[in-house]
Amino acid sequence: MKLRFSVDRIDEKRCVLIDCADPSRKVVWPLEAMPEGTCEGDLVSFSIDLDSKWREEEERKVKGILKDLSERSGK
Repeated sequence: MKLRFSVDRIDEKRCVLIDCADPSRKVVWPLEAMPEGTCEGDLVSFSIDLDSKWREEEERKVKGILKDLSERSGK
């Protein structure tokens, strides 16, 4: 999914972004996470995708932690 936003304003260390498809939706985003040189009026896009591989890795980590805790408690 690709979303497009307009940089409405920049306040201190954050940007207020307005969704181009639905201007009633606004997002506050850290300025440090924006491309260098971002200015008010710029258009930016975000791609949002599910990351199944990362999720599987995190699930394995959690299962390992739970197994370790279970073994330490003697259960």
